[in-house]
Amino acid sequence: MRFQIKSPVERGCGRPWFRLEHMATLGSFDRITVEAGKCGGKPCIRGMRITVRRVLELLATYPDRAVLLSEYPFLEAEDLNQALRYAAATVDDESLGIDRVA
Repeated sequence: MRFQIKSPVERGCGRPWFRLEHMATLGSFDRITVEAGKCGGKPCIRGMRITVRRVLELLATYPDRAVLLSEYPFLEAEDLNQALRYAAATVDDESLGIDRVA
């Protein structure tokens, strides 16, 4: 399955809000795949058994992308870029209600 982002105008609302719509065609995330029987149906990279979440964790752990890519040779630079863009597209702008103590 492929994903495509719907813009606020296409969705018919005035505030920024994005919705993922399952598409059979290539869209903005041609490297993000979802298969019911793989990784619990979570978004993965190019049909491999590595989730978008795991790639995001790797990006947070490795400050140098070159080192990350050398240690995970099956990943490509565009995989990292699309994982970040996918995460950004799926985060809603609404407040999560997290209280912080100063």
